[in-house]
Amino acid sequence: MYQQLRIEWSAPPSPLLVDRLEGILCEYDHLGWAEEDYPGRPTRWTVYFAEDQNVEAVRGVVDGFLAGQDEVEARVDFDALPDQDWTEPFKAFFHAARVEPCWWVAPPWEKDTVEPARDEHLLIVDPGMAFGTGFHETTRMCLQMLAEHVEPGTRVLDVGAGSGILSVAVVRLGGRPEAFEIDEAAAGNLRHNLELNQVEDAVDVYIGDFGLMDVAPAPVVVCNMERQHFIPIFPALLKAVASGGILLATGFIDEGHKEIEDLFTDAGLGVCETLRMGEWIAFTAKP
Repeated sequence: MYQQLRIEWSAPPSPLLVDRLEGILCEYDHLGWAEEDYPGRPTRWTVYFAEDQNVEAVRGVVDGFLAGQDEVEARVDFDALPDQDWTEPFKAFFHAARVEPCWWVAPPWEKDTVEPARDEHLLIVDPGMAFGTGFHETTRMCLQMLAEHVEPGTRVLDVGAGSGILSVAVVRLGGRPEAFEIDEAAAGNLRHNLELNQVEDAVDVYIGDFGLMDVAPAPVVVCNMERQHFIPIFPALLKAVASGGILLATGFIDEGHKEIEDLFTDAGLGVCETLRMGEWIAFTAKP
């Protein structure tokens, strides 16, 4: 048995409002969430929790937050639902597609429909409980940056690996990825996707708080993580970048990019490339 908290917006919320609400929800032990935003219909979030989570308390916190903003109207409710095959809800909208500059991303039920060109790579992703399909702007920017900076033999730290799509991409480019994930539920999805792509033996997986791990510095560190999670582990990320190496970082709303740039500057990192997709921003930075 699972529980779901549903938030239905009268209009699409701004990225800043979404960022603040995600920060609140991430304080609780949720299993993931899905977003629906179709023309002519209200925007809806569905956040999933385990049976033992006090979702009514979470609803109270969310209600209080939403009552304090006047940007858009929102309705919140929750209920229980039986165990189910979580693949089914995604099949309606998750289809194989090409992602620049050299990737094909496909769910396992469509992997045989894709025929990548010689210089393209196939990434198979089973989204599980919404740990990342590869089509979000931040993931697409990471895939673009990795294609630019990873060469055969390059050691890469994938911090906050989620679905594992970036680690799979590093293997496809000939690199040597190490995947770090703190969420046990996400870790299961990560290992599953490594197996789907037949790269489980090529990726070292570490489960736990990256900020508490003793990690040897690497030439490339990639981190796709929301601001409220990125900032606390930033000192560890900084130590993990080898001399002459680079940090590829995203998960930030463009509207608040100055805070991240100042964080980099104060730590002695220089931003050498900036990417933007939609409301999101990504940085390539080096000491």
